[in-house]
Amino acid sequence: MWRIILLTQPQSVDSTSGYNFGSYPYVEVQGSGVYVSDVQSIDNETIRMNIVIAEGAPPGNMSFLVYANAAWSSGFAFQVRAAAPITVSQSPSILNLSTGDTNKTITTTISPSSISATRTFNSSFYNNPHSNCSVSLSFSNNSGTGSVNSTVTAGTAGCSGVFDVVGTAGSNSTTGSTRVRVPPQIIIKMLVGEASVQGDTDQMAIAVSARNRFGSSDFPGGPRRSR
Repeated sequence: MWRIILLTQPQSVDSTSGYNFGSYPYVEVQGSGVYVSDVQSIDNETIRMNIVIAEGAPPGNMSFLVYANAAWSSGFAFQVRAAAPITVSQSPSILNLSTGDTNKTITTTISPSSISATRTFNSSFYNNPHSNCSVSLSFSNNSGTGSVNSTVTAGTAGCSGVFDVVGTAGSNSTTGSTRVRVPPQIIIKMLVGEASVQGDTDQMAIAVSARNRFGSSDFPGGPRRSR
């Protein structure tokens, strides 16, 4: 009996009988993208081997032949089935982050959920309006199956910036991205001081009011009026 151990994508498993394999049988695969390794003659009627299916191997029916004692066996059929497509999603779409935050995360979810992969991230600078100091982002490159949370932090304290972040699970990029917004720390302090117990609408109104004053000669820091 030929015992088959499959190392990669799930495939159908079957067995057949044989005999007189000898001590050093040779196995040849009839098909592309598939090969065998670690062929072992367990006894005169048993061969054990690993069938390795390369990434991108075409699905379909294949077979292998055994050469032993100066003779070829008849073909043994097996089937390569197409692996399920791998997809990786990412959330949230927008992440508001302070340089003091240590518990903000980006979640990446890989499907099929049984696949384990290390998460990595690439951030591209979008803009940094009304600031002369830009933060840099750091990510915890966690590993796991299914959904994985990765912590995002920003430094240096007091600086700011807006970034687009795309994650990767193994060699698979996420289908979406996260816009990470890090406002200047002084803006956060202003909102906390002026409207910490108010709702989002009140805080947004204060922020818009402050934005409208940028560059105005009627407020400190704006251009001086000519006299």
